[in-house]
Amino acid sequence: MHPLVDAWSCTAPPRRRRCCIEALITCIALAFAACAPDASTVDVAPGTPVVLISIDTLRSDRLPAYGYGGVETPAIDRLREDAILYERAYSHIPLTLPSHSSILTGLLPPEHKVRDNLGYHLDTEGITYLPKLLRAGGYRTGAAVSAYVLRATTGLSEGFEFYDDAVDIVSGESLGGLQRPGRETLRQALDWVDTVRSDPFFLFFHIYEPHTPYAAPEPFASRYADPYDGEVANADAIVGELLSRLREMDVYDEALILLLSDHGESLGEHGQPAHEALIYREAIQVPLILKLPRGARGGSLVERPVQLIDVVPTLADALDFELPGSLRGTSLLAAERPEPSPIYSESYYARLHFGWSEQHSLIDGRFHYLRGPDDEVYDLLEDSAELNDLVRQQRRLADEMSKLVDAISADFESPSEADPETLAKLAALGYLGGSVETSEGDILPDPRDKNEVLAAIASGMELISAGRYAEAVEAFELVVDREPKLVDAWSHLGKARKNIHDLDGSLEAYQRALELSTGAPQVALSAAELYFARGEMDEARNHAELAIASHPVAHDLLAQIAMHEGDLEAASRHVADSMATRGSRVGPLVTQAELWLQEGRYEEALASTQEAEREFGERKDRQVLSGLYFTRGLCLAHLGRYPEASAALQAEIELTPSALGPYSHLAVIHALTGQNAGVGATLRKMVEANPTASAHAEAVRTLRQIGDPDSARALLGIALSQWPQDPELRDLARQPA
Repeated sequence: MHPLVDAWSCTAPPRRRRCCIEALITCIALAFAACAPDASTVDVAPGTPVVLISIDTLRSDRLPAYGYGGVETPAIDRLREDAILYERAYSHIPLTLPSHSSILTGLLPPEHKVRDNLGYHLDTEGITYLPKLLRAGGYRTGAAVSAYVLRATTGLSEGFEFYDDAVDIVSGESLGGLQRPGRETLRQALDWVDTVRSDPFFLFFHIYEPHTPYAAPEPFASRYADPYDGEVANADAIVGELLSRLREMDVYDEALILLLSDHGESLGEHGQPAHEALIYREAIQVPLILKLPRGARGGSLVERPVQLIDVVPTLADALDFELPGSLRGTSLLAAERPEPSPIYSESYYARLHFGWSEQHSLIDGRFHYLRGPDDEVYDLLEDSAELNDLVRQQRRLADEMSKLVDAISADFESPSEADPETLAKLAALGYLGGSVETSEGDILPDPRDKNEVLAAIASGMELISAGRYAEAVEAFELVVDREPKLVDAWSHLGKARKNIHDLDGSLEAYQRALELSTGAPQVALSAAELYFARGEMDEARNHAELAIASHPVAHDLLAQIAMHEGDLEAASRHVADSMATRGSRVGPLVTQAELWLQEGRYEEALASTQEAEREFGERKDRQVLSGLYFTRGLCLAHLGRYPEASAALQAEIELTPSALGPYSHLAVIHALTGQNAGVGATLRKMVEANPTASAHAEAVRTLRQIGDPDSARALLGIALSQWPQDPELRDLARQPA
């Protein structure tokens, strides 16, 4: 027994029931160890296919395989029959990018130095990295991921010959919302597996269900009252499709398959609405199910605590690959595992995003020690909900574990320290002195005391999801008034303000989020798009270039900026760069069509829009197609195919009601084809959907263009009475009618 566990027996009075339970647990563990075969009896042939399935944000205690009765997961249940189930598996950080970095390197976050989803890059040089290890050993290596935070530019794609991360950026979307449906990811993964299944291959397959927002498709949405359970059932169905196809390919039986999650989820426990800031058990305990070839040891159970950094040693052990001796983790298949060290977890999320205190924890056998501004200790075997803090009884244990945390968690680097180039770009753009910087020794607020603020953010996000943007603005303005350093709140406020047509206020919020986040790329891109909409091309370009290092989708906006300025050569370069890195993203096809439209290549542009629509298929995130139908409509109009052009422009208006161009061009087509009633109806719809000075100015210009100066004059008078100081309207008033 680890010496720290002795602290319990030293300070707590003996109780008969606890002694009996401990004795029973010990007997069961010894019996299991006696009958479990050692690694030498696990027959894993050279070149055995390896499939790593990561179901993001999946709590182990919300699966039937772990005793939960609220959801049906037939695919995972069937896999479990063929596999070893690890009852107590733990993540090292409740954040997607750093947790997967640990899974694939066998290193703790302080060792691989990725401490958050934003601002960090995994440097695989000089460390063990699973895809590089397997590729060097003759494996084909492929990955398909469902979240923006796992994009290739984070460094995760090293060692993969195929890495599909085609998650299209939607302006103003929260980081967690930048995802794609798991079935789309599955299609990309299976297409790749089909090309390599005759060779040794390693597939890393990641889905974002059941991460927020909980929005399971039918029939799961109706079947489950709890939306998280619906998402779990949907994730199981996706995994079931993958496993079924592997069976059809005659791969499943011989494959080594590992199913896990990167972290758990708080469903209101301890007052936390999600998983990022606090590291109680619900946020770090995860499922871990290992299927060996031909179902060896299928149905068996391992009760001892294990950790996600055990994945790399386990796969290396099974496949007989040599590893350096410096890894903390050990093979889950080893005949003799060393006495386990305490399992380390951390979260710097609250410190980096809110300026609150970071959190650390250690799990040592039955005890969970949590360190923040105040220490906590819980007995996981008797108090899995962690409601009874034992720190007063376990002061000695807490002190010892605090020393271990200090030894493990040293040398923290913030994103600005890790990326001085981004910091320099921010300084050049005038973003100085606003970042959420803290120093060691600072007394920071305890995130456990900020549950009301976190709940308010969650409520505001729900309002945005429901399209209640004015209410969301009020909610997030209250949040940032109370907590002015909350990056995410400023970003959400920017999105909400944009959707009520407060572009100045939206830009102000995004600028503040950029200062605080030291240049979060998706925030920079949102700001760039706002500058573009305002006609400030230099600022738009600078902000897009700030984002481009982290996501090549910025090439699309840079191409549009170049097209707006008439520099088709520069636009062509950006389109080429975007197409070269698009994977299965459809956005670059839309931008390519826009370029070809400007070059007069109307038939080719039409073909590009059709290809984008075909690749998009039945996906629900239709906003990524914004601009497609507008471009199609203009191409068709140039070709004289006015009825088709009208239909395409109507489709764009329905998809993107905030874009003004489709309305004005549709009104012109109505005028050209003698549908005068359609002119007024279309322009009225534009200003009603966009009650802004810019929309009225666009309507005035359109009426002048089609030869209706009287209507233009009347509308301009109405607009000036509402926005008398607007420079665009005043300029129109000075122009001849």
